[in-house]
Amino acid sequence: MERYWIVYILIGAGTGWLIAWAVNRQLAEILKYIIFGAIGGLAGGFLIDILIRAFRDIAPMAGSILGSLVLLAYLRKK
Repeated sequence: MERYWIVYILIGAGTGWLIAWAVNRQLAEILKYIIFGAIGGLAGGFLIDILIRAFRDIAPMAGSILGSLVLLAYLRKK
């Protein structure tokens, strides 16, 4: 994992900020989205990093499953 953890945190925080901005939230909720986005980004990045190192064949499948679950959750919300 080396020093990639900061990248995972920044990507997650940026994603949280973009989502909060897109849904027009207030400052307190934007900060919550950024914090939880950073935590989720760290966890997800670490998980994918471990999967890539441990199971080089399974990691792309896990990424596909994760992407499809996110898309399905988004479509279900609509």
